[in-house]
Amino acid sequence: MEYRSSEVKAGLFIFVSMIGLIVMIFMLGNVQDYFKPQRILRIVFNVTGGVEVGAPVRYAG
Repeated sequence: MEYRSSEVKAGLFIFVSMIGLIVMIFMLGNVQDYFKPQRILRIVFNVTGGVEVGAPVRYAG
């Protein structure tokens, strides 16, 4: 019975560790932004007012 108990504890430890790793990836990587609806707009302006290539731009807010 002792052998079975240690297997359960090891399995539970691995499961909790995997959940913790997934949570950390979501928190550190801003993965939650991938689930938001996004649009890609390509617009050409003659004067940009300091906006550089690759800079994040918000649409309507």
